[in-house]
Amino acid sequence: MTTYGLGPLGVEHVAEKGFVCRGVLLDGVAYHGGPLPIPTSREKSDPGIVSDEDVRKMVERQGLKPIEEGDCVLLYTGHGDIWDPDDWDTFSAEEKQHRIAKFNSGEPGFGLSGCEYLARRKIILWGSDTWGSEAVGPGFGGENDQPFECHIKMMTQRGIWNIENLDFSQLLADKAYDFLFVWSPLKMKGATGSAGNPVALY
Repeated sequence: MTTYGLGPLGVEHVAEKGFVCRGVLLDGVAYHGGPLPIPTSREKSDPGIVSDEDVRKMVERQGLKPIEEGDCVLLYTGHGDIWDPDDWDTFSAEEKQHRIAKFNSGEPGFGLSGCEYLARRKIILWGSDTWGSEAVGPGFGGENDQPFECHIKMMTQRGIWNIENLDFSQLLADKAYDFLFVWSPLKMKGATGSAGNPVALY
């Protein structure tokens, strides 16, 4: 890494080909019976932490084929609904500040066992409707003391890309849980990440 960016690891090299894969949307809200809460413990059983067992059960519950090599796996937690764009302008300034504080205070998402399961399945991308895609409680990560360990295990150590803050509303309305996912990040030279326009075809 230099002052000019990441060199051969810059996002522009990923953007040359982009992602074309089977998209799998895991509906955590339907599985949990409501929006997943921000974790309050490090226990694998905490409802805000999506474990390896939770992933397998969601796949089975939704009638999906097993997650396979080359898939892009996305998680709907309900946490992103705090930013509902259809209602945002109707909220008072106080309500907006309350929602911002709640959104930033932590997030439900994949726990370490869930991330390691996806990595073993050799997926190429993971993502969610949250700002980090993995479980983050007050002062800890999912299932351990190390915040953002999924980022370390998935991205740094295995090269599995992450996409965040996705809007799944149309997919959920259509019950489209299995689709062709296409995404090409902008060619920002040397950058660690980039914006883009993800598309689901079904």
